[in-house]
Amino acid sequence: MYKFFFTTNIYFLYYIKDIYTKNLMSPKLCFYFKTTDPAFSVQTQTISSKPGNLIQQVFINCPIYNKCNEQIGYKTSTDTLQQLGPNLYSVRISNTYYINGEGTINWEYSFLNSTPSVLYPINVLAESTIVSGTGEFTGAKGNVTLLPTPDGVRQVKIYFK
Repeated sequence: MYKFFFTTNIYFLYYIKDIYTKNLMSPKLCFYFKTTDPAFSVQTQTISSKPGNLIQQVFINCPIYNKCNEQIGYKTSTDTLQQLGPNLYSVRISNTYYINGEGTINWEYSFLNSTPSVLYPINVLAESTIVSGTGEFTGAKGNVTLLPTPDGVRQVKIYFK
């Protein structure tokens, strides 16, 4: 679209484009929650307990915090666990993050687990796309990452496009 007569200007254009792209994909919203938080609430409903066919729905609610340890909202999720075979479980998680005064961000992800737990494996990055949002996040598009650590912390980063 633009014509440049000097090579240095082309390099400059690529440099500006690189900065612009990195700024668009830098974490726009970062926060964490802890599975060890006293306010971390889990309710499990067993749908089927037949041997080899365990099906559960798990509801989780907990506060979320910014890097200054201030509560900025809370997380709710509806998780489905289904046994596929011996020591093999399918887990589908539907997350909603309520950000105080700003709106909500919804995203989903699925994974296989070797134990009957909806908790995502430690030190493995989960990544998916934003499904929907409300308030300031209405129509938002982008990616969400979640990194669980051994101490129960779940680091969340949301990258908006």
